[in-house]
Amino acid sequence: MEGRTKACPLPRYRSPLFIQSHCRTWDSVSLILSFEFEKLKICRLNEKVRKGKVVMPDEDLQTELYEATVEVMEEHGYKQYEISNFALPGFESKHNINYWKGGDYIGVGPGAAGRITVMENGLFIKRSFLQERHPPRWMDTVLREGVATQEDTTLTTKQQLTELIMSGLRTDEGIHFTENFGVLSNGLQLDEIFDVGYINKYKQFLHFSPEGLKATSQGRLILDTILSEILL
Repeated sequence: MEGRTKACPLPRYRSPLFIQSHCRTWDSVSLILSFEFEKLKICRLNEKVRKGKVVMPDEDLQTELYEATVEVMEEHGYKQYEISNFALPGFESKHNINYWKGGDYIGVGPGAAGRITVMENGLFIKRSFLQERHPPRWMDTVLREGVATQEDTTLTTKQQLTELIMSGLRTDEGIHFTENFGVLSNGLQLDEIFDVGYINKYKQFLHFSPEGLKATSQGRLILDTILSEILL
């Protein structure tokens, strides 16, 4: 079967039955991204909400439909390997996994971001690049100078690890301290990154061990809240 990706917008005001009928092409789709549009980030949607033409669902309904989505995906053989990503075995996005695990990537085009790891003074450091956001200015700068990098900064070790935690906890594998932190930690202790007290507070939503940290299925539902409290 040839792998194809389908963005399947699931209306957040319909029943799980509608979700099933909305995505009928299971046999030809290997990777599905299911996400909720945020009204503040999409101007037209925000305008319709403001005028009362679109009614946003409450948090309880959002949670119910999210759980229904996960259930339907699993019934059709799709593995949830990240909060909003589902795939048949072997069809997981390598690009996304690399990003979630803190791998290097190059951003090309207006507004694109990139991360590159380099060695300086015997330590691995991560450099963050951001391209000019405005398309015409980006094109003019590239034609004139060859590159249009707007920002080039070095991330601190703590910034790198914070990024890894925020993306890693979204995945089904979670965070492996040795694998994810071993190269980058440079002597930084876990209690300099985590508030251990809050980890204990959310212990029913997190699997915490000397080997790593992972969010439970219920923990993923409130992950933004958890991250806002456990990260120092």
